[in-house]
Amino acid sequence: MGDLVQLKDGEAVTTSLAIAEGTANSHEAVIKLVRTYPTDLEQFGLVRFEIRPRSPGQHGGADVQYALLNEQQSALIIAYMRNSEIVRRFKVALIKGFYEMRTKLTASDPLAELPPEHRALVALMVDNAKIKARQEEIVATQTEQQDALSRIEANQSAAIASVRSFTALGYSIYREIPMSKIELTRLGKKAAALSKARGLTVDHVSDGRYGRVGSYHISVSDDALEEISK
Repeated sequence: MGDLVQLKDGEAVTTSLAIAEGTANSHEAVIKLVRTYPTDLEQFGLVRFEIRPRSPGQHGGADVQYALLNEQQSALIIAYMRNSEIVRRFKVALIKGFYEMRTKLTASDPLAELPPEHRALVALMVDNAKIKARQEEIVATQTEQQDALSRIEANQSAAIASVRSFTALGYSIYREIPMSKIELTRLGKKAAALSKARGLTVDHVSDGRYGRVGSYHISVSDDALEEISK
């Protein structure tokens, strides 16, 4: 009889072929019942059909179309048959087959007892929960990155605040005063003169464009800017 009950798209089903074999009826008679009572059967779900190709080397005949029936549909088809001894035995075997399949599915999937549409809803809820969790991870990561940037900016601000000597260009950037090359040159010369007059040491730093340039105390640069701005 082969597999009396099988799994198709997550649902336990039997076939009109298995029913015909198990009840000692022709498949033509069983499939005729299916096609005679589609409205009755579809109260328990959509009746699906598949094709079994004829055997290789078979002469004559054609491919066989058979029905896939769930537990309620198959029980209804058997109820429409004459209640002979073989039919009763097959019905018992079929009930056992569906029970064993449900037990197997429940062991591996706790949602197996639910109707297909309910399983689909649960699956959608699970997917939505996963998406929400992923979004929360992204937000948390972005928050951590923003916190890290804030710490870096705070450290940079502290480092800049601790520096009291600047080149002319560094001073203009620190004070956020845009200055031309000529103005920077004038500022540097005036700061150098004021530093010398006040006995202050002028540090020198490397500059990729101008070689070594003077670095002046911020108070000197402030006074130098005031002088050249008059």
